Amino acid sequence: MGGVGGRVKIHGLKGGSSAFKTGVIEEGFVVGNWDPPVNEILEVQHLIGCNMSFRRSLVMKVGGFDNFFRSCNFREETDLCLRIRQLGYRLIFDPNASLVHKALGRKSSGARWIYYYVRNTIYIYLKYQTEGGLSILRFLRLLIFPPKDYAALSGVRISITPSIPLIATGGLFAGFLGYFTRREHSARVSSTSPTRSEKQS
Repeated sequence: MGGVGGRVKIHGLKGGSSAFKTGVIEEGFVVGNWDPPVNEILEVQHLIGCNMSFRRSLVMKVGGFDNFFRSCNFREETDLCLRIRQLGYRLIFDPNASLVHKALGRKSSGARWIYYYVRNTIYIYLKYQTEGGLSILRFLRLLIFPPKDYAALSGVRISITPSIPLIATGGLFAGFLGYFTRREHSARVSSTSPTRSEKQS
């Protein structure tokens, strides 16, 4: 087992929905639904950061959190979970391990949150989903226009201003730029690292 997470009740909301799965990623769209109307333990693809736990040695083994996820750090826990699953470990959601997330329920999110939400989400899509041949156009549509019922589950209240489209576009370009810049850096590091035979010689 790679990690365990639990139920998160959002302050001010009545509960989750049976219409959405818990802790899955479908066509690059990250679905949480952390307060579902279920009591059984589930295997999931990712966990929520405020209620998850891992062995320290395993977190260190995968390199810890990716420091690209700055500011609101949106999707940093998803990234960590995906890297742990790539090693073959399972992630478990136990609804009996429950907490109430008070801050999220009263938070009104504006330009900064929108920017990093778009930036971090496009980055994680490019990092993990492109190899599966998933449609980026459909992903972008879900990113900008998520299902209405699902958006209501998040507890995040968006402050809409005339500048939001421009800010979201900036986040989109930042996510693309961050992904390709870091990929190029990783490729350079790999090409300059000595091979095993070179180390032995």
